[in-house]
This record gives sequence, structure tokens and C-alpha cells, in this order.
Amino acid sequence: MAKKDIQLYLHIPFGSKKTLCSTKLMISGNPTVASQYLDAMEKEVLGAGDILKDYTIRTIYFGGTATLLPAARITGLLDRIRKNFDVAGDVEVTVEAEPQTLSGGDGAALRDG
Repeated sequence: MAKKDIQLYLHIPFGSKKTLCSTKLMISGNPTVASQYLDAMEKEVLGAGDILKDYTIRTIYFGGTATLLPAARITGLLDRIRKNFDVAGDVEVTVEAEPQTLSGGDGAALRDG
């Protein structure tokens, strides 16, 4: 049986400031919350191995404000996804960004990750 293609969406629900229409959690003063969230997300994603065994991941999308997090955490999660799942060789990886939080070094790390 041929594997089916899927897209993986990972939501990062954090923000650097609260707005009238924002439901984001604030992480600027508490990086521990973001770290705990990412640890739980990684556990959840990697625990889905049996569910995703019949699929090839064609797109990985980090939505929300992923660039508020250290690029190393995002690229580390990408590495673990690639090692644990069938990820297409030409997978499209998109990271939603808050431009004022993206440094040149982080952009390069995300591009190369």
C-alpha cells in the first residue's frame, strides 16, 4: 500500500505583546513556559509514530510566532521529526515569523535547519 501525503502543522501560541484580538500567551518575561510547551509538543509529535507510519510528511508548518523561540529549539524539533517519520526529501518547511524578532543568524539557522 502506498503511503499518503500529509502536512504537519505545529502551532506556537506565544507573542511579544498583547493586542485587542490576541489570544497568545506572553513569553517575554517567562521563557520557562515556552520551553515547557515545546517539550510537551515534542513528546506529543514523537508519540504519534503509530498514527503517522502510513504517511509521508510533505509540509511542516510552524504557525503562530515561532521566531520568538530560539532557532535551535525549532531546528532540533525538525531534526527529531526527520529521524522519526517518513519526511519527503523535498519537504517544504515554513516558519511563521514576527519580523522584529528575527535576527540574521536565526534566519540562517532556520533556513539551513
